[in-house]
Amino acid sequence: MAEIISINGKCLVFGLTWITIANPKMEKAEIAAFLRKTKAKQVVRHCGSEIKYGLIRQGPELDESQRREPLLSAAMLFSDQRSKEVATENSLLIQRLDEQKVAVIVLLKGAPYLDMVLANSELDEQLAEIRNEGHAELVAYGNLHGYVAEKMTLEMLLCGNTSNCELHQFKNTAHGLQRYAVLLALLALAAGYALWEWVKVGQQKELSQKAADPALIYEASLQKLLASANFNADAALKTIWSVVRNREIEMAGWTLQSMRCTSAQCEERWQQGNGSYASLKQKVQSGQTISLQANNVTSIIQTPLDGKKTALHRADLPEKNALWADLISQQQRMKRIHPSLIFTPKAAKVIGQPGAALTSVTQVPVAASVPAGLIVVAGDMTVDAPIGFATEIIQRHLDHIMISEILIEAPGDVKNARIKIKGNYYAKS
Repeated sequence: MAEIISINGKCLVFGLTWITIANPKMEKAEIAAFLRKTKAKQVVRHCGSEIKYGLIRQGPELDESQRREPLLSAAMLFSDQRSKEVATENSLLIQRLDEQKVAVIVLLKGAPYLDMVLANSELDEQLAEIRNEGHAELVAYGNLHGYVAEKMTLEMLLCGNTSNCELHQFKNTAHGLQRYAVLLALLALAAGYALWEWVKVGQQKELSQKAADPALIYEASLQKLLASANFNADAALKTIWSVVRNREIEMAGWTLQSMRCTSAQCEERWQQGNGSYASLKQKVQSGQTISLQANNVTSIIQTPLDGKKTALHRADLPEKNALWADLISQQQRMKRIHPSLIFTPKAAKVIGQPGAALTSVTQVPVAASVPAGLIVVAGDMTVDAPIGFATEIIQRHLDHIMISEILIEAPGDVKNARIKIKGNYYAKS
C-alpha cells in the first residue's frame, strides 16, 4: 500500500512497486503489459545501468489539495540525491511517516531496489532480511534515531530539480490503436468480428513467443544466481577466518581434528582424549550446538555464522579470456610461493546449459537467439595449502573468486596442518 505525504506544497509517494525492464528494446511493450496486468496508472521511470519503472499498484484516495499537486516518487528523489555524491553507492533510507509507520527505501548501485511502508513492529525484521541478502555495505540515511548513520529529512529530499521524479500517466500508442480497431469492429459486425479474432490471436502469439523467449528466461535465471553468488575474499576473511584463527585446538581433554565453514556455519570435529563428553559439553558457548557421534569418541560442534553473501552484476564481471589468463598467472605465482601450495581453477562453462556444474540456475538451453552479451560463464576453483599461508592467500591471491567453503585439517599439527578453499569464478562470455 503506497503512502502519500504532503510537504512544502508537494506530494511525496512511498511504497512504489519497482520492476526492471528485461529487454530494453521491448521497453514499451513490457511496461504496457505489466500495467494492464496490475491496473496501475501512475508511473515514474529510472534509467541507469538498467531501466526500472516505479508504479502505484494500490494507494490512498487523494484529497482535493493533493489532486492539484504533482506526485513525486520518494525513491527517485533519494536516488537523485545520492547520485550527486556517489552514483554507485548502496544506500538505505529510513523515514518516520507517523507514529505507527516508517518508510524504507533501498538503492543498489544508485537504483531503486525496495520501496516499502512498514508498521513499527516490522522494521527490525525487515532490515535484518535486507542485510542477510548479502548486498555490499548499505549506508543508512534518514530521520529515525538509532538506525541511521547520516541525517536526511523530507525537506532535504526535495532540494534540487524534481522534474524527473514526478509520476505520470503512461501513454501507450499501441494500446490506443487497438481500442480504435475494436471501435471499427463494432461498426461493422461481421468484418469487425473477424478483425477482433485476428488481433486476439496475434496478441496471444506475441505473449507466447515472449514467454518462451530464451533470452528473457536466461536473463531471469542469471539475476537469481548472481544476486547471492557467495563470499568474496574480504567477506570470507571477516566472517569465516576470524572464527577459525581464534579457535582453541584443545579443550576439556579433547582435540580439534578439523573445521569446515560455509557462509551459514562452522562445523568442528573433536576427538576424545582423556576428557569426557560432559566436560566438552560444558565448553559449548551460547548459540552453538554439540552432538556425540555413534563411535562415542567423536563430537561435532556447530557454530552459526551471520554470513553476508556478495551480490554480483553482469556489467561488473571481467571478460572470460582476461580472467582465465589472470587465474593461470595466480596459479604460477602460488607455485613459486611454496611447492605444496596448489591452486586449481577448472575451465569455465556457460551457466544455464543442461549438465552445467552450477545447478542452482534453472537449466535452460542457451540457444543461438540469446545475445552473446547476455551469456555468463562460471567455473570451480580450489586452493590446497599449508595453513600458515591462509591469511596471505585470502587477502592477496583470490581476486574475482567467490568463496563457498573453507576446510581446516589437523589444526593442532603445525607441520602438517592444511587449509582447503573452495569457490567459483564468474565472467562474461
